[in-house]
Amino acid sequence: MTDLKSVHVSPRMVYVDSSKPDLVEGFTKKTFAAMTEGVREAAIMAGIIEEKVFDQGIRDL
Repeated sequence: MTDLKSVHVSPRMVYVDSSKPDLVEGFTKKTFAAMTEGVREAAIMAGIIEEKVFDQGIRDL
């Protein structure tokens, strides 16, 4: 069992634009978009967003 009392986290700012192509691929596409896609079904089922709109948003990223 993990002792969660010893876990420490802090926010980190990440800046990504077209001048940093490695970060665009690594952070925006592989991290941020993938993390957002992970809530797709729950968001649609909860009525927060329509399936079509969600999918377009992911494509737009």
